[in-house]
Amino acid sequence: MRALISRAFTPKVVANLEPRIRELSRELLDRVTARGEMDLAVDYSVPLPMKVIAEMIGIPIQDWPRFNRWSECILKLSYTRSGGAEAAQAGVEFAAVTAEMNEYLAEMSAQRRTTPGTTFSRNWWKPK
Repeated sequence: MRALISRAFTPKVVANLEPRIRELSRELLDRVTARGEMDLAVDYSVPLPMKVIAEMIGIPIQDWPRFNRWSECILKLSYTRSGGAEAAQAGVEFAAVTAEMNEYLAEMSAQRRTTPGTTFSRNWWKPK
């Protein structure tokens, strides 16, 4: 697995990411400019890597809200350290999201096998 992942983050690939990451960053900042304030984590630090990762693995833009919901659910697992009702709820939600993610990704993988590179991704991150 490490070999597969390392190919996605070579220096050339990372350099190719910069223009799109800059574009996504501007989009996020443009959303909060009119407000005159922002929550750095909520408005920028959490959504930016989520969007970059979603694009890298080929999640279509229309599915980003779902991908974001999955990410938020996974982040709630940090509540489980203290135990209690909140931790129990986070565990239940995680189990449900994991099942949903597995189904979605299995379908995405099957579609990619039948029509590689055309169904989900613009492949903007791949080296040219």
